Amino acid sequence: MSKSSILICDLEGTFAHFRKYYTNSSSLSYAFPPPTAIAGLIAGILGLERDSYYDMFSSKNFYNAVEILTPVRKLIQTVNYIYVISPSDVNKVKGSTQVPFEIVVNKYSNKEKYSKLKYRLYLTHKDKAKYKEIKNRLINEKFVYPPYLGVSECLGKLKFVGEVNGDDVAIIPCGEKTKVDTVCSIDSIKKNSLELRLDSGLRYVKEIMPVEFDSGRYLTLSKSYLYEQEGNGIYAAFNVPVLSIQIKDQTKNIVWLQEVSSDDYLFSC
Repeated sequence: MSKSSILICDLEGTFAHFRKYYTNSSSLSYAFPPPTAIAGLIAGILGLERDSYYDMFSSKNFYNAVEILTPVRKLIQTVNYIYVISPSDVNKVKGSTQVPFEIVVNKYSNKEKYSKLKYRLYLTHKDKAKYKEIKNRLINEKFVYPPYLGVSECLGKLKFVGEVNGDDVAIIPCGEKTKVDTVCSIDSIKKNSLELRLDSGLRYVKEIMPVEFDSGRYLTLSKSYLYEQEGNGIYAAFNVPVLSIQIKDQTKNIVWLQEVSSDDYLFSC
């Protein structure tokens, strides 16, 4: 039985805000899109209604991985919001309120133009028809709703990069030390195997992120993820399958943001 293929696309934009689910009045952001944001992004380009797609893009049907292609940094701006307690307050009778708002930008600026953020997304879906629809929309750039980086004010672009046949994916065995190019969960890293050297210049950051919602938009699963701030990848031994793929003469090693076993690293077709 053959394995599902992998779609690869780049998400680009000048600004991003992937709100941390546990923040209150201060809108803090993750440095990269969590699994729920990636699911919402794909649901948006397909034109699916809000809160209607959680099962369709749950971990039993949809895998995704994210690679940070540009070093990122965060900055805080203050945003003015209307102070609303009841529907009658929409006409600004109670004035406005200022809320700190964290924005993700490219770490290095370009004097001539805005420096873009860029994330590479790796996607696969269990449903062949849904996979084909996602592929066609990415290739033709025919999106029902425009792509954005977390919030609608941070518009972006989705560019199709390529497709890797599932049968062409090589698997690096669990426990073998290697470099992974994508963000990975803390649980996927073998204990005491993460490469930490003071002279390496690597800066690892941990984020706790939502993985799935139920149909009522209640959080059902969260995980801690690790990324390298400069986009240099993660050097460790892993408890999960590491997928090695070829993209335009480049070899990329990825792990899914969802929890998978050695037998279900791709969906069976």
